[in-house]
Amino acid sequence: MKKGSKPFLIFMVFFCFMLAAIVLTYVGLRKECDQMSKERYETEKTLEAVNNSNVNLIAQIQFLSSEMRITDLASKELGMIKSADRPDTVFVDSDKIDDVKETLEGKYGK
Repeated sequence: MKKGSKPFLIFMVFFCFMLAAIVLTYVGLRKECDQMSKERYETEKTLEAVNNSNVNLIAQIQFLSSEMRITDLASKELGMIKSADRPDTVFVDSDKIDDVKETLEGKYGK
């Protein structure tokens, strides 16, 4: 072996080692990125399924709490009847309320 070829041989070994390290690092990072992409895709699908489930539950709540359904159940199962007329409105004079309040406070105390 020539005296001048020794530094070149060391340089080539070092270069091959660095190239192998770079390639292995690239392959490792690429595999990790692929795995993270797969995990992200699965998580998005799970989130979509949960959102669909929530929408279905909201629709079910709206159906179960609808006025038409409740009045139908009340009339058929409980035998209730819907009043056709509005309830009577009672008007009271505020002076009379104050008089009754004073009378009660005088009789029973505060």
